[in-house]
Parts: sequence; C-alpha cells; structure tokens
Amino acid sequence: MPERQSTPKGPLDFTPAELERHSRQVLLPNVGAAGQARLANAAVLVVGAGGLGAPLARALVGAGVGRVGVVDHDQVALSNLHRQPPFVESDVGRPKVAALLAHLRALNSAAWLDGHEHAADAAFMAAQVPRYDIVCDATDDATTRLLLSDACKRAGRSLVSGAAQGWSGWMVHFPAHPGGPCQRCLHPHMAGSPAASCTGAGVIGPVPGLVAQMMALEVVRLLLEPARQQALESTLHLWEGQDMRLRGLTLRASLSCPHYSMVQEGARQGAAEQGVPHHG
Repeated sequence: MPERQSTPKGPLDFTPAELERHSRQVLLPNVGAAGQARLANAAVLVVGAGGLGAPLARALVGAGVGRVGVVDHDQVALSNLHRQPPFVESDVGRPKVAALLAHLRALNSAAWLDGHEHAADAAFMAAQVPRYDIVCDATDDATTRLLLSDACKRAGRSLVSGAAQGWSGWMVHFPAHPGGPCQRCLHPHMAGSPAASCTGAGVIGPVPGLVAQMMALEVVRLLLEPARQQALESTLHLWEGQDMRLRGLTLRASLSCPHYSMVQEGARQGAAEQGVPHHG
C-alpha cells in the first residue's frame, strides 16, 4: 500500500480544474482554500462497502478527501442494489471493493484509492488503522465493530460509526482522546449479540444512504476542525424514519469500559509517582 504523500497540498497548490471541481465548498467561509487543502491532505479508511460504506466512500471522494481506503471481502448481490449506490446490475457478482473503486475512479480519476479485499479482523485492523487519520465503521457485525473500536483506541484515531435497520439509524463519533467514549461504552454487551448485528435484518432503502451522508458530514467536520477529534464526550445521533425525527444523546466514557479503566490507572500511577493525590 502506498504511503502518504511527502509534500502536503497548500491552499495555493490547487489546479484550476481542482478549484472548479470543489468551488461550491471553497466558497464557504469556514472551508475556503485552506479547508479544502485540509481535506486533500487527509486519509480516511472506510470499513465496509455496503449500504453505509459505498455511499460514504463516494461522498468522501466527492468532497475532496485526498486518500480513501475501503475494506470489504464480500461480493455485490442483487439484494444490495436497492440501498447500496453506486452499485448497478452489472456489478452483481463482483467483489464490492473492486466494483466500488471503479465507480469512485469514474467520479474522480485523480483520487488516491486503497482497496482492501480482506476481512476486518484484529490483526488487519491493527496494521491498517494507524495509516489513516480517521476511520469509519460501516460494518454490520457486532464483533467487527468492537475490534475496530479497540484498534482505533489503541492507535489514537477518531472513529465515526453508523448503523441502519428497518426505518431507523444512528451515527456517532468516538473521539481519538483516550478518555473519550468508545463502542464498548455505548454497547458493553454487544459482542455476540444478534440484536447488535444488522446482518439479515430488513431496511428501507433510503435509510442507510441518509446515515452514510451524516457520517460523511461528520468526517468532513472533524477534518476541518481537528480539535474536535480530542473531545471527551460525543453525541449519539438517532434517526427515526417513520416519525422523521432526529434526536441527540450525549455520550461519555463508561467507568466500566476497559479502555477508560486503563486511562484511569495510568493517571493514578502518574500521580503516585509525582506524589499527587488522584481521585478517579
């Protein structure tokens, strides 16, 4: 896999064609050429190339994120087409990563794309997560979600996670800060739970696409405002499609979370070494 470009792009380094492509974003005062350069210099990993991951990757490439990696080991099925743009009938039977990257290159032939036709197991995630600035969890399996969350905590990377089922969906940013919340704080008993998996469940076609766009917007916000990646709390955004209602719940680290416990233990040890009382 190629390493990151050695020379970052600056606000004055865009070609006329690049400026025209992203002109509607550059016009925004909180983006501008400097913000567009931040996006161009960023690397984002999307794990899962289905109803969330496929439109999410497309939105990131469209927004001008400089490097996008996609991880999936599945093939496109006919039952995917109602909710997994940009896949089309001719993609059925093809590996999702290969099919998706072809569509992304058609969108932007200059995009830097990494395709990983590989299962998102612990060893693979431990190797890949540190190579990206932000990771997106677009999977539909509880065990994989926890493995990915653990890998991001260990590597100090922000994780943007989402899910869709039935008429509903949710999206949340788990900050890179070691004292911030993670997937284990939100779902402490998720591993092995059938209720935590979307595999085999029904879903209304537009819902995954809506959650994917929310995830893409959150990634763009985090790249434009990197200080937000170090927050100590986050917001769980819950979408109820039948009521057309969006709610937000504040999320903080759980005292029972193993990652937070390690942070607290490290703080206690540091305080003891310096002779400072510490109250967890």
